[in-house]
Amino acid sequence: MTDARHRVAGLDAAEIAAVAGDQSASIGEAYREFLKIAGKSAGRLFVGSDIFFPQMLGLWGDSKDLLDENDCPPFLQSTDRVFMMHQGYQFYFLRGIGDDPEVWSYCEGDSTPKQDSPKFTDWLRCWVDRYLAALG
Repeated sequence: MTDARHRVAGLDAAEIAAVAGDQSASIGEAYREFLKIAGKSAGRLFVGSDIFFPQMLGLWGDSKDLLDENDCPPFLQSTDRVFMMHQGYQFYFLRGIGDDPEVWSYCEGDSTPKQDSPKFTDWLRCWVDRYLAALG
């Protein structure tokens, strides 16, 4: 029997609506599709990160708290959407409009965020590729 935490599982429409309502701006179509496919779990991908429902709810506030704790100048814009926090010291957010926005990140100790990828789908593909490479 497979442990439910190690299966890929998506969100239903009500759960996606809860995620969208928890963000400061529209979540975009590419991220919405990710939520439909793997919003509850993605096997061992992203272990140690809050990216799945319901742990992802409240990440906007958590990221602002992290910035405050580190006396970091506020850089989050009202159109940014925080979608992942890794072990409380790093977070990832969508920046820009459109169906497949840019991915940016902030890591504790840095004073400014950095762009990780020009598109969410590219960012996700990179994570999957690294995971698969690690499996051998």
